[in-house]
Amino acid sequence: MGALKRAARYLARKPGKAALLVVVVFATSLAVMASVGIIEGARDLSHAIKEGSRPSVAVYREDGELLPFVVAGDLSNRDDVASANRTGQVDAFPASFSSIEAAVPDPGWDDAVRIHALDDLSQGSPFEDQLLRLAEGRLVGPGDEGCVLLHSDLAEANGIRVGDTVRFRTALGAEAEAEVVGLFVAAGGNEGDQSLATARTQSFNQVYADCATAISLGMEGFDEVRLAPADPDGAGALADAVEADRNAGLAADVLSSAYEKVAPALDSTVGSALAVLALTASVSVAAVSSILALWGRSRVHERAVLLSLGASRKDVLAQAGLEAFFVAALANAASSVVAALALPPLLAAVLPQQAAQPEVPLAAVVAAGCGAVLATVAASVAVAAATTARNPVELFTERS
Repeated sequence: MGALKRAARYLARKPGKAALLVVVVFATSLAVMASVGIIEGARDLSHAIKEGSRPSVAVYREDGELLPFVVAGDLSNRDDVASANRTGQVDAFPASFSSIEAAVPDPGWDDAVRIHALDDLSQGSPFEDQLLRLAEGRLVGPGDEGCVLLHSDLAEANGIRVGDTVRFRTALGAEAEAEVVGLFVAAGGNEGDQSLATARTQSFNQVYADCATAISLGMEGFDEVRLAPADPDGAGALADAVEADRNAGLAADVLSSAYEKVAPALDSTVGSALAVLALTASVSVAAVSSILALWGRSRVHERAVLLSLGASRKDVLAQAGLEAFFVAALANAASSVVAALALPPLLAAVLPQQAAQPEVPLAAVVAAGCGAVLATVAASVAVAAATTARNPVELFTERS
């Protein structure tokens, strides 16, 4: 009878022992898979955030005056700048719709809306800071012209939908037309519950638009220009160079990147998961080895008989390995399914909330499962080798 058939018959004859080992391997391998999944998920997320974000340099006038268009253009065209995000604002009257009555009136401009202009609303805006969130449509992005976002309540009050066209006019009679590309709401709470400074800066009458639209409505300059350095590690040097080159009352502040904001939390998560992984791996090896050692001692007589009947020591070791493989494979198949289902909510719970959740690292989970199977097989073979190392007659006599 071959080792494979003997292994199958032994497991069928000892279902209780097999079930016990399945439960132990399932529990330990699931803990290992969860730890590995968290570690790899945090590392993948860290790498993705680091690749997709970099510190920026905020440039503005020290005296609080607006940055002239020429100065903003010179800053944007520097060789050490990868991209620029200009910000400004202008007040205008809605020509094709009506503003909402604000919580705090502003005499003389009660019917106006405040247009906040940015080249890219995903960077350096209330949307990035999660003070506002997109309810429908998309944000204004680089290269857009004639695009605006309206508060969802303002749009609803005027029957405006994404894709509609709205018009604005200034006190001097200039007009501009723009497409509504998105609607937004406050990320939490109601604007009316906040302590408002003016009717338009913190009310439903906010409008976010591209810079070209705001300029056509009379915006005279930019409040700030945020520069993304060409070298991700060169933000400090860029800030120093801007202040030194212009020497015209400009100030430059280095702003932290998204990676720097979440890096401490990611590092803490990885460190905790590594500690859990080390502890789990140690407990797993100890638990599985202890059970297999007990099995091995109880099977000294059985293996001595097999050796006496002519079975080779290689066959005995192969049988032990096959028994462990069947049990560990079943346990790890079950734990892999559970891990795949449990890891998404687990990653969402332990990773920083302000970071986008990564995909479940299935490759790492499968690798951890394979490692658990191999470790179980190796431990079983080692125990069998230790219990059959002597002459079968001596083993049989000792057990008898």
